[in-house]
Amino acid sequence: MTSNQLNMNSDKTDFNWLGSKQQLAKTQCQSICLNGVHIPVSTEVTCLGFWLDSQLTFTPHVQLLARRCFYYLQQIRTVRRSLNTESAKALVYALTASRLDYCNSVLYRINTSAAKTLQPVLHLAA
Repeated sequence: MTSNQLNMNSDKTDFNWLGSKQQLAKTQCQSICLNGVHIPVSTEVTCLGFWLDSQLTFTPHVQLLARRCFYYLQQIRTVRRSLNTESAKALVYALTASRLDYCNSVLYRINTSAAKTLQPVLHLAA
């Protein structure tokens, strides 16, 4: 990295082991050392706004996504009386669909409990 004049930002660097519960139970490493910087091992990391957990269940991402969408739906409710039906639909779609569509391909075949978390948001946004 230093040969390319790049520096690692240790405040923004995370490390995550990926694997099944059994595989993760075998790891004893609590941190790694990269270029003299100790990086703690995390159970969840974020990359480009998408949360990855160590077992790739995507539960943290789904929960955060549902929470954000419901927040925006609650905000829309406060101004709903001032909007006609078409404007309200457009606003709901604009604020929730963009969040639901971002990185949606990695949610393909997620577990059913995570999918059930997103179902109310999908019905309200439709």
